[in-house]
This record gives sequence, structure tokens and C-alpha cells, in this order.
Amino acid sequence: MTASAPAWNAKRSPQGRAPSFDIMALLRRILRRPHIAVLGMGLGIALGGGLIHQLKPRYTSSAFLLLDPKAPGSFGAASDFTSLYVDGARVESVLQIMQSVDLLGHVVQSQHLGDDPEFADEPSSQIHDLMQRLHLLPHLPAAPDNEEMRTLRAMAHLARSLKVSRVGLTYVIGVSVTAASAEKAQQLAQAVADGYLTEQTRSKTAAVERDYTWLTSRLAQTREDLKVSEQNVEVVRRKYGIAQTDAGPLGNTDEQSIQQLNTQLLQAEGDVATQRANYEQALHVLNNGGDLSGLLQASKSPVGDDLTKQRVALMRQLANLSAVDTSANPNVIDALRDKAALDSVIRTEGARYVAQLHDQLAIAEAKQNAMVAGLERKNIAATSGSKAEGYVELRDARRAVEVNQSLYQVFLSKLQEVEQQLTRQDPEARIISPANLSDSPSFPKPIMFLAGGAFLGALLGAGLAMVRPLPETGFVSAADLETRLSLGLLGVLPQLKPHKRKTAAAPSYIPNYLVARPLSQYSECLRALRASLRIGMPNGPRVLQVTSATAGEGKTTVAASLAISAALAGVRTALVDVDVRNPSISALFGLQGCDGLMEILRDNRSAREVRKPHRSLPLTIIPIGQNVAACPDIIASRQLTELIEAIRRDNELVILDTPPILAVSDPLVTGNVADATLLVVGFADAPRPVVEQAVRTLQAAGVMLAGAVLNKVSPSRSGRQLYGYGGYGWYPASARPTGIPGANTRASGFLDADRLIDGNAQT
Repeated sequence: MTASAPAWNAKRSPQGRAPSFDIMALLRRILRRPHIAVLGMGLGIALGGGLIHQLKPRYTSSAFLLLDPKAPGSFGAASDFTSLYVDGARVESVLQIMQSVDLLGHVVQSQHLGDDPEFADEPSSQIHDLMQRLHLLPHLPAAPDNEEMRTLRAMAHLARSLKVSRVGLTYVIGVSVTAASAEKAQQLAQAVADGYLTEQTRSKTAAVERDYTWLTSRLAQTREDLKVSEQNVEVVRRKYGIAQTDAGPLGNTDEQSIQQLNTQLLQAEGDVATQRANYEQALHVLNNGGDLSGLLQASKSPVGDDLTKQRVALMRQLANLSAVDTSANPNVIDALRDKAALDSVIRTEGARYVAQLHDQLAIAEAKQNAMVAGLERKNIAATSGSKAEGYVELRDARRAVEVNQSLYQVFLSKLQEVEQQLTRQDPEARIISPANLSDSPSFPKPIMFLAGGAFLGALLGAGLAMVRPLPETGFVSAADLETRLSLGLLGVLPQLKPHKRKTAAAPSYIPNYLVARPLSQYSECLRALRASLRIGMPNGPRVLQVTSATAGEGKTTVAASLAISAALAGVRTALVDVDVRNPSISALFGLQGCDGLMEILRDNRSAREVRKPHRSLPLTIIPIGQNVAACPDIIASRQLTELIEAIRRDNELVILDTPPILAVSDPLVTGNVADATLLVVGFADAPRPVVEQAVRTLQAAGVMLAGAVLNKVSPSRSGRQLYGYGGYGWYPASARPTGIPGANTRASGFLDADRLIDGNAQT
């Protein structure tokens, strides 16, 4: 045998890969010691419960106000300036007002909080005092305990206890106050809400009074200005002799005449435009051969109406004749002649009507020209000499009167509105929910403290589980085993617990379990292990040695399980107990006291004489035999090599159960006889340095290492579940039918001491 390892012996994790953060590894590390997280959770809950009993309870009461979106604001009383819809900025302003110093001071004074020790006394902090005693904080002089300081402290305490917020996107404002008693919290929350309404009413009343005073003074001043401007108009009128008309004190005769002429001129211009349009339309119809019937109807003359009726009757007659006679008919010819004569008469009458329209247009233009000339004469008379200067001064004086009249009307209207507001104050908010009396304290919350303590404790425990060194020194993960041993991991076998075996009193629980649960997690892992062993060779190793670094890692269980799993698959298998000092295979199958390996090597008996075949499976077991202590060195003899070769010829797979490597030297001898050696590593059992030393010992002896199998893996400690792939995968033992054959169910077909086929039976 050479020391070189086959392909399936190589480490499967890539070499030289940069280390990366593995969240699953951290989770597995936490799950391997869940008691730490549970302990931390329990301590956190206990701490939370202690804080609940130590902290002073606090009660919270809330009142709710509704803002009127269309009510005037608090700045000014006139609706023209403040009747805006309430938006987000306005609501935020209300929130700031309710937390303002003026409102808090009003509540402190009305509720006498300056005399309340809860609000007015200097706040004490045990942590603050301790830090001062340790000189971590400077010792500041105590604040004077006078009425002003107590009021300021009460305002500061009330500001910390007050919470004002908007409810969603509505116009509802919530006011919450926290105090040492439920009654005081209710009283203060209601006081803050009432104080806001009172403050807003007071400020609005003050604003209305200021507006009323200002408007009264402005109205009196405007009245005096209007009187002076009207007197100036009379002075200018007397100075230039401008007469006053019936239109009012601001009118005069010249302006009235000019205004009348302008009105008449506008009417004359409209008449000229109408006459010109009628004339041009009629002339266009006459010159272009249009339908003259319309002109005759527009003229509204009896002759025109009669001609139109005659033409309509003649056209009806022609239509009737054309439907039954030809154009050569004398009646048709006479009718056409009459139509031509009638059209000539109609055209003559239309020309007469067009001439009439032309005459009317000329008359209208002449009337317009006469009015233009008269208006020019009036304007020249009004703007000539000193009278023109008087008209200019009169217009300026009249303009001042109009401005003063307009201002007077505006101020008078505003004053009337303010007078109404003095007698009626509509609130811009109202209380829709008075402050409630709390039944339970708002602080501390038991659920919050207990849940928070549990979470923080579990978090701290998980942190300790991740950072604390592992209590076990063995291998707890596949990556760790492959990295430390540079050896391929061929499989992972779960731990078989007694409640899953259901056969605590039966020595043959392994065969019973494998046959009764062929789709169990353990059986699937064995099949995966056998598949891994076949990777390096076409048919896998013919002779496989199963060993471990130290005792107690489950190498006998693995050897027996592999043998039974292969036999269940139809492979002719031989299981040989080569552990002279601790023949576990013989004890596992109840073959103590039977002849076996020792009799073959010592007495030159044949293997067929001592082998113990299974009565239904292709499985043969060769126990260790009797008087093993008398021949401790017989394993190193030439007879063992010849025996294994003979067994190889009769079987497809030979499994050797050998002692631990570091305990005795037997595995080093039998390892050179076997095709490959399977190293069983117990999960978190053997220390890492011990397993590493065993690997080095085997490699130094030239033993062919197939790889390692991680045995007795506990899902709860490894942090992963090894099964659960639906209908095609592995199942937990509890999911399968119960009733695994026990100690007295020997009819199941497994080996036992009472029902063994004699040595002459064929396998």
C-alpha cells in the first residue's frame, strides 16, 4: 500500500479561498448552546419585572380638539385677512401655540403648580448624585428656591409631561399630559385644552378691539377729508362760473351737453354702419344676379310681395308642366315667356329698392357729419379761455371727492363687521373629547418591559453564545473538519436517541431500526455515505476498515450500520470484528461466546465454520471468538491477511471493525490489508488535536484513508435540520409508524444468538 490518497480522499473545500462572513455558521453556533440565550431571556424578564416594581407609575390623560377649517385665524379679526382654510402649516402653528411659554404659564398659575412638589421641586437623580460624588460631574451651586424659580421649574416639568400631536391628516389635535396620579393627569390635560381655547378667545377679542379703535379713527379722518374735498369743488365752480346740473353737485352744463352729443354721435355712427351694410348687400345681389326675391321681401312694399307671390305660382306651374309635357308644348312656352317678363319687372323693382337704400345712407352720413361739427364747436367753447382751466381744476377736485367717498364706504363697512364681532366670538376650535381618567398607568408598561427585557436578554445571550469560546473541543461542523484535517468528509450521521430506537433492552437495535425505517434520516445518511465511498473507485473499496481516533465515537455502530445498509441493497457483505480488546460487534449482535476470528487464526479453522450468516439478507458476521486475551498479537500475523483475502473472494464488501487508532496499533496493521480506511469522528467528542494526531499516524503508516464521517450529529446542537425534503426526502423518526421490533421480536429476520444458520449454510 502507498501513502498516496485516492480522489475521494481529497479535501473537498477549495483551498486558498478568502475567508467570508458566514451567517449560518453564527446561527449554528447560537443553536449549539440555546441555553445561554434562554438564560439571558430569563434574566431579562426578571430584570424587566424588577424595574416594573421599582419604577414609580405614571398616568396619562388625553383630550382632543377639532379645528374649524373655515374659521378665522387668531391673527386679526377681519375675515378678509384671515378666513383661510387650515392647512398643515396652520395646524403646526396651533401645535406650537399649545406648547408655548405663555400658555404653559397660564396653566401653571391657574392650577397652582408652583406649589405642587411633583412639578416645582428640584428633580433628583440618583445617577446624577453618584456621578457628582465620584467627581465625574462638577458640583454646581443649588438654584434659589423662590416663587419665580418654582414657577419656571413647574413650567419646564409641564412641558416635558405635555405631548401635543395631530391625529393623522385630520384637523383633530390630541393633548396628552403625564402625571403621578390619574386625577392630576386628567385635570392638567383638560386645563391645557381649555387654556388654549381661552387664550385664543382673549387674543381674538383684543385683536377685534384694536381693529375697532383703528377703524373709528380712520373713519373720522376720512369724513373730514371728504367734507374738505366737497367744499373745494364748490369753490372751483364759483370761481369759474361753472353751473351745476341736475345730475348732482359734481356735474355742470357744458359737460352735460358734450356728454349728450357724444351719446347721439355714437348712435348716428351705428345707424350709418347699418345703412351702409344694407346698401352694399343689396347692391351685391343686384349686380351678381342673385335671388331678388329676398330684396323684395326686405323692402316690405306691397308691390314686392305681390311680385314674389306671382313668381312662386309661376314656378309651381312650370314644375307641373315639365313633369308631364315636353318643352315644345305651347303651355310650357307661354309659361316661360311669362316668367321672363316677371323677372324683368322684379329686377326693375329691386333696382328701385337699392336706390332707396342709397338715399337713406346719404341722409345718415349727413346727420353724422352735423353731429361731429356740433361736438367740435362745444369742445372748442369748453376748452377756450379761463373756463378751460376751471374745468381742469374741477376735475381734480371731483376726483379727490370720489376717492374720499370710496375710502369712507370701505371703512364704514369694516367698522360694521368689527362691531358684529365684538358681540359674537365664534371659536376656531372646540373640544370633541374631554380628558379621560386613566384606569391603568401608562408607564411602566408590563408588556413592554417584559418583552423588551426578554428581547435584550436573548440578544445578549446570543451574543455571548457567538463570542464565547466553544465548550467542546471536538469537531462541530463539516467545514471545520475538512479544514483542520485536510480530509474529505464522506458523510454525516445523525445521533440515534433511545426514544427513536424504541429498543433500549434489545442488543440488536441497529439492524431492527434500519429495516423498520428504510426512509428514515439515519438510513438516508448511510446510503449517502455508501455513495460517497464509490466515488473514488468504480465499485468502491472491497475491504473497508472502520476505525476512530478514540473510544466512544461510534465506530462500531457505523461499521454495523454500513454492513446492514449494504446488505439491504443486495450487496454480499461480511462484517468482521477485529477489535480484540473490546469486541463490540459481537456484543451488538448478541454473539458473545461464539467461535470466531480467534478460532480461525489460532486453531486454523476455516471461515465457513465460524461465520454467522443472516437467514434472509446477504450478510455474514464473523465475531471475535473466545479467549481473545491469550493472543493479543495475533492480529499482526500472516493468517489475518490470508483470512481477509479469502473473505474478499466470497463477498462483494468486507467491513472490518477495528480498535481506536491511538489506543492500540492494530488499525495500522489491518489498514494496510484493507483497500481503504474510514475514520469515524464523533460530533464534539474527540478533541481536535487527538483526531489530527490519528490522521497523521495513519498517513505515516501508509494507510489509505477514504475520508471521514461525522457521527452522532445532533440537529439541536449543530444548528441545522438534517431532513425534511418532502415526500422524496428524509423524515424524522416520530413521523413514521411505531412498533419497531424489540428484544422479543426475533421473527423479523435479524441476527440473534438463538436463530443463526449453522456454519455450513451458504450465504
